[in-house]
Amino acid sequence: MRSILYITNRFGYTGGQETVVAELARAFSGIIQTHILCQHANAVPPQNVILHTGIKALLQFAFTKQRFDIIHLHHPLHIFTLICAIAIRSRFKIATFHARHYSPNPFKRFILKAYVYSAINLLPFVTDKFVFLSKFAEKEWKSKIFLGRPSTIIPNGLALSGSPRPKRTTPIKNGLFVGVLRESKGIYLLLEAAKARPDLAFTVVGRGNLKGEAPGNVILIGEESRNEVQKYYKSADFLVFPSSSEQCPLVLIVALAYGLPIICSACCGLNEMIEDNINGYSMKNLSSQEILNGIRFLSDNMERYNDISANNTIKYQAEYSMRMFVKRHQIIYGC
Repeated sequence: MRSILYITNRFGYTGGQETVVAELARAFSGIIQTHILCQHANAVPPQNVILHTGIKALLQFAFTKQRFDIIHLHHPLHIFTLICAIAIRSRFKIATFHARHYSPNPFKRFILKAYVYSAINLLPFVTDKFVFLSKFAEKEWKSKIFLGRPSTIIPNGLALSGSPRPKRTTPIKNGLFVGVLRESKGIYLLLEAAKARPDLAFTVVGRGNLKGEAPGNVILIGEESRNEVQKYYKSADFLVFPSSSEQCPLVLIVALAYGLPIICSACCGLNEMIEDNINGYSMKNLSSQEILNGIRFLSDNMERYNDISANNTIKYQAEYSMRMFVKRHQIIYGC
């Protein structure tokens, strides 16, 4: 049986990268002998997947004769992942960029500038192929660095039991926001829009602290596990996702799977996922007024709302289901 080693800095946490690694490992555990190597872990791996953690495990792989058929690096600019790529032997190495670019804060940029440039220039020598989650990210990375290796686009995928929603005949009432509570995710734009629509209820799910008070029609849930948060998608009437920096967010994939109409920004890779008037409302700019425009767009015509809901379930199955995710990886894995 062929062997594959997934390398990531963390496993079992709630971030998109960690979820994707777990989904991939689970999908290929019966086809390929599957291992995960990470710096930190806080969860049990999928069945038939062997989990290795820490520097000790890295050294064991580096100084033994074990050689993997495939090594798949996730978040390849992380120092732990990069060291693993250099030290552990394999026949074929793949690197997936989960971020659309590398943009540390000013302090980190000053301290880590030399490392970042070295890592970017080193990657083509330790990697055979690059994977991006969107065309936008691939173009942006190629405009900044010379990759020197072939690349492909594989958007994220999730195994979800989503199903079409019953046709709606009553006005929409419940909005949903899922994400970290920080400005780049657009949470404060949502709060401004919520103030202007006291007749609607908004549920906010995600970790973080808000600056100031939330309006009375906003329910703050806090961080939830990925399984627990799905109940909010089922009960909501629409999703608001006014983020300013994304590639292929899992939040939108879950919304598509449950046939939830989406109001989101058109930046970065989001316009590759959400077509205006087809899957929801694509914001013309990042403003609370555009969120309100999106709500009116969805509420003015129930026939259009139901068509969008049906389109989203179909789009999930065709582009973001686990079946498609595995199929695309089978091609690059050669199995």
